[in-house]
Amino acid sequence: MGYGTPTPARSGDSRGETILNIHRHRDLNWILICVILFAGCQAYPARAQQIDPAVPPGLDARVVTPYSGNALQKASKPFDQILNDIKKPVFLPEDPVALQKSIDDQPQVEPPIVAMLSYVQARMAWEQKRLFEARQYLERSLTMAPNSKHLLQMLAQLWASTGNLSRSTAYLEKVLQVDPLNMDLVMQLGVFAMEQDRFTEAIAIFHYVQLHMKDAPEPDQGLLPLVDYYLGVALEREGYALASIKSFRSFMTSDIQQMPNDARQARRIELLTQQKGSLWRQLGDTYCQLQEYDQALESYRTAVMIGGNSKIDIIRRLVYVCLKLDKPQLAAQSTLEMLSDDPVEESTVQLIQFMVKHVKDRDQWVGLIQQQIAKHKTDASAMMLLVDLFEPAAAEQMVREHLKQSPGDEKAIAWMLDHLDPNASDGDLTQALDIVLNAMMHNPQRADVYSVMLVAKVKDQSALQEKIKALPENEKAKAIRLYLLAQSHSRSSQIQQARTLLEQALEVDDQLTVARLRLAVLHMAQKHFELADQTLKAIDDQTDTRVVNIRVQLLTQANRLDEVLAVLDKAIAARPENVQLILQKARVQVSMNKPAMAERTLLDALNMNPHAEAIYEALFEMYNENVVPDAIEQYKRLMMRVLKTIPNSRVARMRFADQLSASGENDRAEKMFLELLDENPKDYRALSELLDMYRRGQSPEKADQLLTQKMSELPNDRLLMLVAQTHYQQLGQKDKWFELTELIISQFDEEPIRTLRLGNLYMENQREKQGVQLLEQLWEKQELEKDLGLTLVTLLSRGYSKLKQPDAMDKLFETALKRYPEHDADLLYTWAQNLDRMGHNDRSEQIMLKLLAKHPDHGPANNGLGYAWANAGRNLDKALVMIQKAVESDPENAAYLDSLGWVYYKLGKFDLAVDKLTLARQAPGGDYPVILDHLGDAQYRKGDVADAIRTWQRAQHQMNQPENTISDDPELKGLADKLKAKITASSEEKEPPVADVNIPVQQ
Repeated sequence: MGYGTPTPARSGDSRGETILNIHRHRDLNWILICVILFAGCQAYPARAQQIDPAVPPGLDARVVTPYSGNALQKASKPFDQILNDIKKPVFLPEDPVALQKSIDDQPQVEPPIVAMLSYVQARMAWEQKRLFEARQYLERSLTMAPNSKHLLQMLAQLWASTGNLSRSTAYLEKVLQVDPLNMDLVMQLGVFAMEQDRFTEAIAIFHYVQLHMKDAPEPDQGLLPLVDYYLGVALEREGYALASIKSFRSFMTSDIQQMPNDARQARRIELLTQQKGSLWRQLGDTYCQLQEYDQALESYRTAVMIGGNSKIDIIRRLVYVCLKLDKPQLAAQSTLEMLSDDPVEESTVQLIQFMVKHVKDRDQWVGLIQQQIAKHKTDASAMMLLVDLFEPAAAEQMVREHLKQSPGDEKAIAWMLDHLDPNASDGDLTQALDIVLNAMMHNPQRADVYSVMLVAKVKDQSALQEKIKALPENEKAKAIRLYLLAQSHSRSSQIQQARTLLEQALEVDDQLTVARLRLAVLHMAQKHFELADQTLKAIDDQTDTRVVNIRVQLLTQANRLDEVLAVLDKAIAARPENVQLILQKARVQVSMNKPAMAERTLLDALNMNPHAEAIYEALFEMYNENVVPDAIEQYKRLMMRVLKTIPNSRVARMRFADQLSASGENDRAEKMFLELLDENPKDYRALSELLDMYRRGQSPEKADQLLTQKMSELPNDRLLMLVAQTHYQQLGQKDKWFELTELIISQFDEEPIRTLRLGNLYMENQREKQGVQLLEQLWEKQELEKDLGLTLVTLLSRGYSKLKQPDAMDKLFETALKRYPEHDADLLYTWAQNLDRMGHNDRSEQIMLKLLAKHPDHGPANNGLGYAWANAGRNLDKALVMIQKAVESDPENAAYLDSLGWVYYKLGKFDLAVDKLTLARQAPGGDYPVILDHLGDAQYRKGDVADAIRTWQRAQHQMNQPENTISDDPELKGLADKLKAKITASSEEKEPPVADVNIPVQQ
């Protein structure tokens, strides 16, 4: 492959489908299990797709969402009808009074002495915690006295103490047959039934207690309020909402003057009495579910009077019911009453903003809130969220006053920078600079954050630099000012000036860590790795996350990955709670081709941090990429784990939605993705997955509608633009893709990167003249950093090549060789390469010979000229030596191996040609049409016709790949027709038009 041909890109991984794609075709039983598990983990039914506009932020809509359909019918049943519908447990006597009388009339038989002795031994064993022994004694005693209620009751207690409720229940049921009016025992049966989710059974049991408490030998009237409560719980859990309300109200309105005889039951009542405020709140929720909003309002107000609730939780509920009753002013009044004695906190901000949308007199409402802020010391974060509600002048004054107290508040600084326009007026730039410098002086450790906030806002960095230099002398601020100047120069890609300023800042204050960190980054960017290392070593805390991140980059670039792991292990030991360090370690292990170690790192971390969503996400990605053995099974296990451990987390719901989408349940998946986006409009992972599902489901109009809506809501969000860019590319909507890409570059890139990227965009999309004109303007500015200048030369030369402007090309490289003489070899090679593309082969060859005369070991030049000679069938012996030299410099270079195979082909050495061309195909990037065409020709000449046809067919397939359809490689031009002719002729046993052989004539 010659110097006129770009080295082909690495082809895709041949492993095939990802985990999710595999799931789209099989294992639906597992997906069904996930569906059931996910549903079982939810505390409430899934939300309705249409969000109720009356639900304030922070209130879980599921707790107040009205019942509907069969659930509503069940919830509305009266208690009498419920009793008729449920089946009475067989162990409950029909007439306990008659049964008790029958038992009392029977003669009392004393248990045998042996049984009593076993009972005593059992008590002793139990007291000494020898439970197994105690159970053996009791069961032995029970065989001799099978109707002893004391033995049966003690066995029930023993089994309950070990957590075996089913065995305990069995013994309690036997006790009931010999002691039918023991209400304590029946209560215990009811509680056990609830703990085992047998709620209809519990309903019947507690009703039994209500009916027959009066018939007990020693009726404990103090138990009845507790029975009301338990009955209410059982009814509510079974879905009988209306009936549960009656039982709960009976408990909460009872005047408890007599406590239960049993001390444990008495403690329960005391505890529940203390929680009556919460119970009234829950009662209000149930009324909301039954759409009885007046009753809900009464319940919530009662909850307020009793207390015991989170104030913000009650406010949200009061607001909700007032809005459902169409009483927005009452909602506003309730909110203000609840906030009147307390400062506004961040947790209340969303509710205040929500009320702005519903009150009739917005200005009055905002004024009242402003009074509240003035009355109390308001949480800084809360104030910054509220400030945009106020008039601009008042808002600005509030933020300025706040910055006097907290000059380093990043939210306040960001607000001021957003509302000042440092690009429009000198005064605004001065104010912005004062705010940021004040923050940097106040907290030097965050100076990097503050400085970036400013330089990112300023378009004309030279104006900012002049403004900093013009500030009055201040020895205390000198280092900080130099650092800010360096950040501004760095933003303008003036790296050398930035480095010099940072070094000066460290001379003034060698403890300015942010300057040292930034200097290390710039050293590293210019490949001065030793300088970067020395700069970092001067920092005292080597486990500082910022130091660790830079050192990891430094060692990674030097390919010292074992040292990277050592650095990370030390940092993790110092900061074991830092999940990002753990994730970084796993990424390094994967890059070292040690995926099993990376998986172990993440799983160990997950055992220590079972709720860390980022670790789950990293493991899911690893399994989805299929980089570890048994990835599909591991993915399933992790899915089950996340659904059990954190079912309501975003990672669990996101992955579950992925599974629904993969199994074709698009409606449910869409609903979940939309819920995730409703909760966090900037969740671009959820948005991307939803757009992908729409594309697969042939619903591009839905995708376009969603994107249009999102981009209207967040018009300047870069990440959202990138999601849309990918979407348009996937759909092949080239005009939209181009327009958006141009906007992203223009809006977010800084000069000179903006011009370089725009120029490249124009030239890649048939706008070569526009691209060249833009790049030429940049070339006229001679202060470019070297790396950027060389990139600009490459881009401009491609433009001149496409526009067929050899004179402009010559002028460009003559200037470039003067500006960058130390890069003459690469510049000459690029010059020759582009001349060759334009068909100026003789001129190209002259430049290449000039290059090799000065740099005889230059690999690309040896390969390029050698390939050109081989292709032309001349100087083959010289070409062979040159290409061999190129291969020695880079033995796995597919282009070099292709050239070597091709020169052997031209020399008639077909065995060697096939060997080298096969190696070229196997090398990274070797599945390229030109290489495959060469290999097919060599195989045919060698006599392997079938192999040749298969290779040409592969070349045909690769010709249709997107990266090759848009390539400007001249060797691809006309290749599709040649391949078709070769395949057709060979299939018809005719001579195919393979390349000529140019065996040199022996002298």
